[in-house]
Amino acid sequence: MKFPLTKISASTLNCYLQCPFAFKLLYIDGYEAKVGKALDIGSMFDLMFKSFHLRKDPYETCKNKFFSNPPSQDEIDNFAVAKKLLEKYKLLPHLFVCPEFDIGFGIHCSFKEGKAKIKLTGYLDGIDSTPIGKIGIEVKTTTENWTKERVDKELQATIYAYYLYVTYNIEKPLINYIVFNKKTLEKQEFLTTRNKTDFDNLFEIIDQFIKDVEDENFDKNPNHPFYCQCRTLSRELNLL
Repeated sequence: MKFPLTKISASTLNCYLQCPFAFKLLYIDGYEAKVGKALDIGSMFDLMFKSFHLRKDPYETCKNKFFSNPPSQDEIDNFAVAKKLLEKYKLLPHLFVCPEFDIGFGIHCSFKEGKAKIKLTGYLDGIDSTPIGKIGIEVKTTTENWTKERVDKELQATIYAYYLYVTYNIEKPLINYIVFNKKTLEKQEFLTTRNKTDFDNLFEIIDQFIKDVEDENFDKNPNHPFYCQCRTLSRELNLL
């Protein structure tokens, strides 16, 4: 088959790498991804975090965007969790220098001579302009502790770093991961960087991804993560 996409993102790529069958259901067959409670809490906290640093009322801003009229119990419960995270964070917040938030991008890149270019897209939580240069900002909510090793392997961070490399000519771009644990309310911070070798490796992964999709390699990964969309969709479509 012809590769069906004109652009790819970290979520697109990770979806295939975690479970090719889930990728098929979502991107080939066109089924809609199911949004879970964890994503709702993360979205609420993300907006609270950014509103706080922009000196806006984080709670009213969140209510205005996410609350129905009247709000549902799920919305109220999710809001409460996100608020607890922010209240803890406000005790010792990160000191940004000059942050901008919600940086969407699309950059063209080619992988091998003769291959068509494809657009690499993403949505960086923010960029902080500091005396040592621009640093990417990525905010995460989780139920488990992260590690520096994990951050250093994140394809998402590599794509964000490539955007900074291309757009601002930064030789070794930095991404600041700020990770919040919804269970413990603790915060972790990690700085990670990438270089040209990392970008070459990323292009090889993407090139193989395109080839596998064109060859229709859509087997289900037996070790896919518990949140994999193919679990829910397979049940609904009686594909188990």
